[in-house]
Amino acid sequence: MISQKEFIAKLKTTTLYSYKPEHLSFDSWRKSVTVAYVGMCADLLHVGHLNILRIAKLNAQIVVVGILADEAINSYKGKSTIIPYADRVAMVESIRYVDLVIKQNSLDYVGNLEIVKPDYLVHGSDWKSGIQQKTRQDAITALAKFSGELIEPEYFKGVSTTEIIRKIKSL
Repeated sequence: MISQKEFIAKLKTTTLYSYKPEHLSFDSWRKSVTVAYVGMCADLLHVGHLNILRIAKLNAQIVVVGILADEAINSYKGKSTIIPYADRVAMVESIRYVDLVIKQNSLDYVGNLEIVKPDYLVHGSDWKSGIQQKTRQDAITALAKFSGELIEPEYFKGVSTTEIIRKIKSL
């Protein structure tokens, strides 16, 4: 997991920070900007991912994406990733809606949320049930500690990494 110091250093590399008035302290600047956090595997990027990132950018000035580590994905999917972590980071960093990328070491969002303290957490509604339901509840509890809000766009039906893999295998 990224440390608070490392995160602040990364935040200071964003384009928006480069326009910070000199007289404004970092803490004052941070209070004046909105930040959204999105956690994702990004193993096979698809339009559903782009939709979530676009919604995050519409709601916040800075979008921080936590890319799940290979081990985190393996822990809940029971299989390794198709695309290595470093390549997934490179792909997500190149998306225009994304301001910075950090590592998310587990399926649990709490550690990164406590460091980033986003105004918004953006995640598709698909985690309301199933394996990610507890992760969702833990994230909501963490957000409440700093008045963060959860934005849950409707799941992009018919578009998922699993579905893409299934189609490829059927060819």
